[in-house]
Amino acid sequence: MPDLLQQISDHFATAVQFHLESASLFDYLSLGGYAMLHTFQATEEQLTARNLKRYAITHMGKVTPDAPPEDINLISPLIKGRARHEIKAQERTQILQRAFKSYADWETQSLELYSDIAKQLSDNGDQASYIFVNKLVESVNEELHIVKDMMADLENISFDMVEISARQDTIAEKFLHKLKTLYADMPDYHHWNSL
Repeated sequence: MPDLLQQISDHFATAVQFHLESASLFDYLSLGGYAMLHTFQATEEQLTARNLKRYAITHMGKVTPDAPPEDINLISPLIKGRARHEIKAQERTQILQRAFKSYADWETQSLELYSDIAKQLSDNGDQASYIFVNKLVESVNEELHIVKDMMADLENISFDMVEISARQDTIAEKFLHKLKTLYADMPDYHHWNSL
């Protein structure tokens, strides 16, 4: 069972990298709301990875070692080394479309991995770990639906960059608030399971 949790732990390392690169890409595009969304996601992934590690230690007595993240290489193919002012309006739209497609693809890949691992845990009779991982499945599934809704909304406005730019402050405020409340929602650390 620890091997299955290690696969998730390794995936989290890459997930954090994906969201940090996405945040940088959206900052590059002057879309601060989407950058804050990915900053929130990166932080949430780090906290969830930490909870996974604590779960493995407290329930199995095993440590899931940190693995280096896979190379995401999200930004370089999209901007090709150019400065922000060198990107034309049509290219900005194409980069935005590709970034959201990458986001949806990433969440789909994560959902498939976590679902497969949850099934293996259930098949092996490890119901406690199944329940833990299934919560990840539910969370990623919800995030994937949000991303798909955002993509549909962007398509409905034909990726109108003026409208998209006008929405960024509202999006940034929403995810900044979520970021501030993230730590408040962490599980309590009791004497019997703390360091």
